[in-house]
Amino acid sequence: MPFDSQGKFYRLHSWEQDRIDDIDIVSDHHDEEDDNFAQGLNECVLRNGLVPMEANLNLGGFRINNVGKATSVNDAINKQQLEEAKIEVTDKLNQTLCVGDIKCSALQKDHKNWLLCDGREVEREEYEILFEEIGTAFGSGNGITTFNIPDCRGVVVRGIDHGRGLDIERKLGNYQQDAAPNIVARFAGGASEYSSMYGAVSSSDVTGKYDGGLDAGKNFAVVVFNANKSNPVYGRSYEIRMKNIALNYFIKAKED
Repeated sequence: MPFDSQGKFYRLHSWEQDRIDDIDIVSDHHDEEDDNFAQGLNECVLRNGLVPMEANLNLGGFRINNVGKATSVNDAINKQQLEEAKIEVTDKLNQTLCVGDIKCSALQKDHKNWLLCDGREVEREEYEILFEEIGTAFGSGNGITTFNIPDCRGVVVRGIDHGRGLDIERKLGNYQQDAAPNIVARFAGGASEYSSMYGAVSSSDVTGKYDGGLDAGKNFAVVVFNANKSNPVYGRSYEIRMKNIALNYFIKAKED
């Protein structure tokens, strides 16, 4: 083998040492030496690329300079191509996930350019693009140098109506309380029989007397059932809260 374990080329014979040792210079030694040179050259990576590599190339920490641009899938790329590809991928990412986009995630805290939607104040100058997109829709901050990001903690997100007629007169960032349709009812009976009513049921003032039958002459009252009396959530709107699962919302605050 013309190379040692460190990859260094070595000679088989030393003509000077042969002279000192009084060894005749013979053709066999010349042939062995020339064959060793030839084998060594055949194991090198030639400049014309005709000899393929058979093992990893250890550059010892040095660089390969002036690499041309890759043209096929198996070519190595240079740093310029890598930077151009990085810019292209980043541009596409920013077009796909724009500043102001909100995502639902099981992550627990801010990460990279995504902020947890907790309603905090942030700097208008630091988050200039986000401020241009959402303005003060979720709060004006101190009114001068800060603004608020959305606060999605403990609430669900609902699409803006945009003229559909299901949730009219809503604006971006507008908060809506929990609500359910009201439940109302009433029934009448002898006033003395409903003196212990509570919760959603109430009795009105005595409105008259029975004018016939076994209860003729007795007072009667109207009994009113109103679920709003037991909990103000009833009657706030014409919808009921859906089943849900708790996750976190994040807003993209800066470009990648």
